[in-house]
Amino acid sequence: MEITKLIKLLALLYGLKEEIKKIEPEIFEEMADPDCRWDFICWSQL
Repeated sequence: MEITKLIKLLALLYGLKEEIKKIEPEIFEEMADPDCRWDFICWSQL
C-alpha cells in the first residue's frame, strides 16, 4: 500500500516537473539543483 502511494507521488512529481519544463524552461533551470538537474534519481531520494 505505501509503495503504491510512493510510486504515485513520484509519478505526480515527475509529471509536474515536465509541465514546468514545458511552460517556463528558465524557471526550471533556476529551480534545478546544479548537481542534480531534477534527475529522476534525485526525486527518488525523497
